[in-house]
Amino acid sequence: MSDVPSRKIALGLEAYLDDFSRTNRAESWKQFAADPMEWKAHFLRVMGDVRTEAHFNLEGVDVWKGITRASRGAGGATDWELLQIQQNEDWWPRVRWFKGGVEVPNPFRND
Repeated sequence: MSDVPSRKIALGLEAYLDDFSRTNRAESWKQFAADPMEWKAHFLRVMGDVRTEAHFNLEGVDVWKGITRASRGAGGATDWELLQIQQNEDWWPRVRWFKGGVEVPNPFRND
């Protein structure tokens, strides 16, 4: 992977997403999903590109409760995104996690 991503996306709860995406100069689903009704397919396509870097805002997010909801087909968009990331370890090096504006460790790593 190149040192410079070709695309940066911002993920997290809607209430914080616009400010977070601006701060990180990243696209939210509002930019990368050409058709909002197909945002899941757009998310998977964008994350499937090894040149994409994702910035995930954990503000207001309970990661493991979200994973639990998404794994049973419940919850919202952020829960589903978390589950997709958790299940795709090859994406992990390209996801940066933030809480309170500070980068934090990947919540899925045990080391």
